[in-house]
Amino acid sequence: MEIIKNYLNLVNSQKEKIMVVMVTNVDNHTSKFDDYEKNSLTSEYLSELELDELNQGFEDSGFQTVIHFDEKEFIRQIVKNKHPMLNGKQIGIVLSMAQKGKKLGRKSLLPSFCDLYNLKYTSSNPYTVSLCRNKYHTGILLEAHGLKVPESWLYNKKGWLFGKKPPEGLKVITKLNNESASIGIDQRSVIIYQSSLDPTIHQRCMEYEQEIIVQEFIEGYEIEHPFIANDSITPLVPMGIQLAEKKFLNEQILTYEIRGKDQYSFYNYGVYNEKLNQRLIESTRRIALILGITGFGRIDYRINQNNEFFITDIATNPHIVKHSSFHNSFKELGYTYDEMLATLIAVTFEKYGL
Repeated sequence: MEIIKNYLNLVNSQKEKIMVVMVTNVDNHTSKFDDYEKNSLTSEYLSELELDELNQGFEDSGFQTVIHFDEKEFIRQIVKNKHPMLNGKQIGIVLSMAQKGKKLGRKSLLPSFCDLYNLKYTSSNPYTVSLCRNKYHTGILLEAHGLKVPESWLYNKKGWLFGKKPPEGLKVITKLNNESASIGIDQRSVIIYQSSLDPTIHQRCMEYEQEIIVQEFIEGYEIEHPFIANDSITPLVPMGIQLAEKKFLNEQILTYEIRGKDQYSFYNYGVYNEKLNQRLIESTRRIALILGITGFGRIDYRINQNNEFFITDIATNPHIVKHSSFHNSFKELGYTYDEMLATLIAVTFEKYGL
């Protein structure tokens, strides 16, 4: 893909000037955070192995790296003017991956702080980051632009929003409205809706201290579609998810346990379904433009047997570890892990006009 080559050429001559500042949460290193009793938020944290892979990938690309396991540690050094990225000798770029705690908007903390201190960072702006964490709000926006989202209803601590609920007998999936990485999702999440189940939905709402989105369940394929966004939107290879080599998942879903144990694999859905590939590309491009996503992003779809596709989630900070759909998509295009990471830095360079 020519645009990736251009990005790599853009950053190649600047590598020695760049310091990549990774602010991320890591198992056994990040401590003192609010968490759920079930489905720990640490499923979104990096393992020590993943951190090593990420750090090595940047270093192999020729960048200097600095690692922070905690947002507060990074913020404290910046405020006190003691961070090495402020020495004026290098161009510091913050890789914003941290999201400590369970409060809404937590992923927007670092982009907001970086904007306040005029620091360069890889992700979308704080508004877009927070917006895209809310499945219900983004779904309404995308539907208004003619894009397909599963029919959705919202349940909060006071009950159904505006008293609207799914029709009796409809197969639905219940999700935490503001979480990702399958947090809060298990085999009991797919149900045939009956009003008698409202107490169970209420219990989950109170347990996780957030709204529950209930969506019509789409039986079929599950797709993750990575893209690069800045002045232009470049959708990459859509990656299908398979469970035990099964591509058409039917009623199966990616539960918290399956994601946590990496009990799934990817395949090139663009090759598997060439007829639908161009429509997915156009859909992903439109979504990124509507929501104002920059840097790396990802759109998740469910596709039924009639080739109808529905948007199910949006990631403004998609996983970029080696077993991610992002890396697999780059591999399908013939690029290495190191080149994927270098592309992310190059996109940031372009965003700031460096």
